[in-house]
Amino acid sequence: MAAPRDVLLDHSADGIQEYDNPLPAWWLGIFYVTIAFTVVYIPYVQMTGWSQEGQYEEELAAAEAQYAPAREAKAAASAASSAAAASAGVPTPDEIAAGKEIYAGKCVACHMADATGGIGPDLTDAEWLHGGNLAAITKTVAEGVPAKGMLAWGPIIGDEQVRQVSAYVHSLGGGE
Repeated sequence: MAAPRDVLLDHSADGIQEYDNPLPAWWLGIFYVTIAFTVVYIPYVQMTGWSQEGQYEEELAAAEAQYAPAREAKAAASAASSAAAASAGVPTPDEIAAGKEIYAGKCVACHMADATGGIGPDLTDAEWLHGGNLAAITKTVAEGVPAKGMLAWGPIIGDEQVRQVSAYVHSLGGGE
């Protein structure tokens, strides 16, 4: 015998009465599936130790293994270019003059014509964030300071012009 439909319950709230109808079968099916999933999923996660954090750590380790050789090669190339710049010796007056022209064309926008700074830092004072000796200046010009907005000029102007503009900046007297 079928259950009667549209049976009013004998209580009301604010004058509203409700019917005592059963829940839809599709809704009950989804509800029971979620309960079954939870009964299986929670013990699985607890016993296997699987977590999103663990999965993230695995992906991070795989990325580190993939990109470590490139990072090491870049560090070695950077060290070699710094060593080459340091072994270049004392800059000649011709290099300083050529560097002044490059500075006027490329660096004035940020460091001003008198090198006292504007957007970029003052190049005539005694405080240098990235080192004021010739090798450090050459490295900073070549590799830039992306965190501060300075371009890496090495790939743009080449090693010789980097050396020349570094010699000029060093000759301004603010460095070591």
